[in-house]
Amino acid sequence: MVSTGLSTGVLALVIAVVLYVWRRKQQKNGNISGGLGSSNYKHKKEPLELPLFDFDAMTFATGNFSEENKLGEGGFGIVYKVLI
Repeated sequence: MVSTGLSTGVLALVIAVVLYVWRRKQQKNGNISGGLGSSNYKHKKEPLELPLFDFDAMTFATGNFSEENKLGEGGFGIVYKVLI
């Protein structure tokens, strides 16, 4: 019973090391990209500039934050429908 667990652990360790070495070799050869967060990402976009609204405009657009315009509530607070 101990030998089964030990051999399974050794086999898992060998597979993990082989996969790690293979992946490192692929990255050095340039065959694996680093993903969206990598510096190789070619389609970089400028940051978005969001419009800022003052509180009076938001109060007017939401009907004084009325329950009729309430869409839902989540982790960041209540979400209202805005009339533009």
